[in-house]
Amino acid sequence: MKKAMVQVGKDGLSIMRSKKDEKRIFPLILTPSRSNMLDDILRGKVTNSPGNLTFRFAYQFDQVSKTITQSQALLEWHQPLSSEGIKPDEEAAVTSPYLNRLIGIDLGERGIGFSVRNLDDHALVERGTVTIPAIRKLMKTVHQHRKYNQARLHVRAASVDFSEMRQSVAGQVISVIKYLMHHYKALPVLEQDLSNLESGAAQLKLVYKGVIDTFCFSGVKTVNGKREHAWRGRKIEHPHYAQIDKQGEVRPFNLFPGTFVRAHGTSQECSGCGVNATQIVRKADQASFAVKPGGLVTVNPVKGVSEHPITLRLYHVGSLKADLHGKRYPEPLEATTLTRQELLTQIKRQRRIAPAFESKDTSQSIYCCPNADCKHSQMEHLLHADMNAADVIVMRKIKRLLPVPADC
Repeated sequence: MKKAMVQVGKDGLSIMRSKKDEKRIFPLILTPSRSNMLDDILRGKVTNSPGNLTFRFAYQFDQVSKTITQSQALLEWHQPLSSEGIKPDEEAAVTSPYLNRLIGIDLGERGIGFSVRNLDDHALVERGTVTIPAIRKLMKTVHQHRKYNQARLHVRAASVDFSEMRQSVAGQVISVIKYLMHHYKALPVLEQDLSNLESGAAQLKLVYKGVIDTFCFSGVKTVNGKREHAWRGRKIEHPHYAQIDKQGEVRPFNLFPGTFVRAHGTSQECSGCGVNATQIVRKADQASFAVKPGGLVTVNPVKGVSEHPITLRLYHVGSLKADLHGKRYPEPLEATTLTRQELLTQIKRQRRIAPAFESKDTSQSIYCCPNADCKHSQMEHLLHADMNAADVIVMRKIKRLLPVPADC
């Protein structure tokens, strides 16, 4: 069976097929208005009314023979649609089942990590990862272009148009997030700025910018207009929670339908104990750090960051990788003295453990918390790095929310 790309535009449907694309499956990318129409039809909110046929004929008049001949005949089908009325925003905001949970989304180089938590008790509902092969395919295409085309044809990467491919990848990411929203009845929390992507990921950053603009408020009017049209509304003001801004003032908790937090440190902070070992070591007043037997390091309290001393447990990174495959138990560092930079390097290497064998389209990087008192420093409780980052993202937002009294 041949597969073709179906494009939906103002003039209707058009099919594009080429030999190299016969075995590829393309996502159906719709404009906001047509996407809303398709959603209504699938949800049964739009019904078809009896239609009618219209025949149109075109004629030509021959000046010599003074005769009229039919040159063209067109057949048109007209079918009106009737839809249910949409509830007012105020009523929908109070009764919506999506306002009781938030889902943190970590945008990565191979897919996304997610973490779902309740707003009332902050309980963890579920967390996991979703691999999106199209992301790696985009990265691979960019790298191949730089390796071959730029070297042989002297073509700059900026002169190649990846816009259609970016739009396709963004559509797949957005579809995954929408499915998670529907499945868990939760609204997304994304990262506002992306600075932890691998080198050469400029195209992926553009993809994720489009994803963020789909769910969150933007400073560009045209982008906001497109988002409002796609979600049938400008914003949702949460009826039960308010938000504390950077200045400490209480403001309405607005959703568009998603929201965002700053991405700084989400891959460094532990979702279990909340400790950011890198930040603590950088601000500590110690010039050197003694490693005691068992790989334990004590870091003095840091004003505004940690009120009590933090004990870190350091391992040989190679032994951690081996333990993940059941070969041996991790070995702690020997007793020695580390400089600040050496300790920061050790924490960075230990915090995110790359697997010994890594597939092309998946990443099983593991987060190992350096805090010796955290359960996520124990091998049986290690987390997937993307899941940890997603949980940090959603908890950052939840911690800034305040319940609104019912009489307000």
